[in-house]
Amino acid sequence: TRFKCDWSSDVCSSDLILGTDRTVIAADNPGFGLSDRPSQPSTIADFAAAMGDLMDGLRLEQVDLVGSHTGSATAVELTRQRPAAVRRLVLHSAPLFTPTEIADYKARLAASHPESLDQAAAMLPDLWSKFGRMRNELGDDLAWQLFWEMNRDPLHRGWGHDAAFAYDYAGGLKQVRQPTLILNPQESMSPVTARARGMAPNIQVMDLPWSGGLFSAHARDVAPLIRAHLDA
Repeated sequence: TRFKCDWSSDVCSSDLILGTDRTVIAADNPGFGLSDRPSQPSTIADFAAAMGDLMDGLRLEQVDLVGSHTGSATAVELTRQRPAAVRRLVLHSAPLFTPTEIADYKARLAASHPESLDQAAAMLPDLWSKFGRMRNELGDDLAWQLFWEMNRDPLHRGWGHDAAFAYDYAGGLKQVRQPTLILNPQESMSPVTARARGMAPNIQVMDLPWSGGLFSAHARDVAPLIRAHLDA
């Protein structure tokens, strides 16, 4: 199960590849994608509980989890909440931030959060111009879909970051006993993710040579790594 696919399913190439020999479910977190927005910001525990409700609704007794960035925290927390229901984990990055790093990220992200829809609309041309790297990696069509999904609800897009920053990721990860593969591509979080190396014998950190679009641009390279871990 992959928690969060914040753009249309045809972009989630790794889900399509893995779905050839197993059931793959890509669910939107509450308030993101096409899911209904809660009346107030959610916590990572709320995200995990929602995914637990999804499991109950689909009558899934045991699952493998694949989580990316904020979804990595959600996967860890769902495993903490329902240890018997989770068999193995694959995590894209590990947000093991220090308090200083969290404060720095919050300060930088705050400047990008509009206070009105008019302000959000005025920011779009500049945001799209900064999307150049993603356009080079994914192509204009896929990058355009991703861009609009990221800006679907601009007044509330900071809720996910706030939830991730408030979560005790290190504490949750230390409670996980299941075999856990952490994928560490070449991106800004690479040094942070590397801190998970040696935390516990059940955790393997795998450094990857790619940057950007891990589950889309590099799906055909990543899917076999995920499959090998889940089928071990």
